[in-house]
Amino acid sequence: MASENFDWKNAFKKNRVKIVRCLANPDEVGGHLYQMKIFNDEMYETVKQIDETDKKTRQILDLLNYRGKKGVSALHDAFLESNNEELAKALAPYVIEVEKRDNKTEPLKWPPNKLENEDMLKDKVIKIKDPKSPWCIHDYGKDHAYTIQNECRGKVFIINNVHFDGPLQNRDASNMDAENLTSLFSELHFTVFQEQDLTAKGMQSFLQNSAEQLQKDEISAECVILIIMSHGVGTKVFGVDCLLVEIKELTDCFSTANCDSLHGKPRLVFIQACRSVETASIDKTVHLVKPGEQIEIECIVKSSKSIQNVYWEWDNLETKVKKRDFYRITEWSNSNKYRLQQMKSVRSLFVKNVSENDKGKYRCIIKHDDKSVSVSNFTELQLDIKEKSNSELPKVFEKLSTAGRDEIDSVPSVQETQHKCSQQSTFLDHPIEIS
Repeated sequence: MASENFDWKNAFKKNRVKIVRCLANPDEVGGHLYQMKIFNDEMYETVKQIDETDKKTRQILDLLNYRGKKGVSALHDAFLESNNEELAKALAPYVIEVEKRDNKTEPLKWPPNKLENEDMLKDKVIKIKDPKSPWCIHDYGKDHAYTIQNECRGKVFIINNVHFDGPLQNRDASNMDAENLTSLFSELHFTVFQEQDLTAKGMQSFLQNSAEQLQKDEISAECVILIIMSHGVGTKVFGVDCLLVEIKELTDCFSTANCDSLHGKPRLVFIQACRSVETASIDKTVHLVKPGEQIEIECIVKSSKSIQNVYWEWDNLETKVKKRDFYRITEWSNSNKYRLQQMKSVRSLFVKNVSENDKGKYRCIIKHDDKSVSVSNFTELQLDIKEKSNSELPKVFEKLSTAGRDEIDSVPSVQETQHKCSQQSTFLDHPIEIS
């Protein structure tokens, strides 16, 4: 229905029959109107002297016609105070229209023309009303409200992670959310930038590059909105590579310190991700082990959910492929090489007889009965290869060294050699002085 149909003059005319039929307590409504000083003493006495309910209601409506547009809002509030919510809902669209026309900070179209913009800036109070609750009004002074008046209201950055390279389930339904958000903010005169299926580092790079571009723009954005849709846990979100990144690391890209062109401007962040307390974490990020030995990798699991299955994934860092395939280690894997163990909240992976082929990154995967998944951070297994000390040298080399030292000891020193030579020297060995 067009907005002009909600002109306050039509409020009583179009709803008269409904109000007369449904209002059971006109005396109470008339009392509220009197307290709000919509009715004066004479009007209020006129209403009270009528005995029949229907006639009393009609009299209230007739009197309100003389009170102008403020009578619509007053009757709406009186209905609420007297528990006539359905009648209040019928008047709500008219109340919204009255407030909208009276509120100079609501332009007729976007962007507002120059004269209208100047007129809005003269109004010292901004009224913000919830369309679903028109009786709820918040007044804000100019000092507490942001000024947004450019043709482009700002920029929206959307990260939509749908397809994951690992145990996390795909989020295909998120595509519909992304489409709706893009449509919504485009209609609100924002420029929308959307990226899909980014890794943990990819999310950081996208936002860092976006912040750098904001610095270069000739007309700076008056508002920035960041929307992230992905899997998550606690204060972190997953990239499609199933690696976690702190939300704060992403939002800091638009901080004043990193993007001073946004100083004093609103920045809104919306996160659509699970914040479950179920976690799996490996404290040691590097495990150093000597060749031929056994290593235990511990993962601490905190979960109130029942666990269906636990397995480990190994990523050989030397595999040069675009989409890395992880090697899955389960309780049915080679028992001569791997062993999985559980002790209370600790899940352990034992790698036996470690060799060069076992190097790489390992992580633990927890699958719950409700089909949710917890993924730990990576830990890297490295070989501890050092040069052996003299005490660890083979005996054959030790014998050779001893024999070598004996041979060296049998060689005369420089002093001994010089002394021996001096004893055998003749006059030919010395210069002759000629006078």
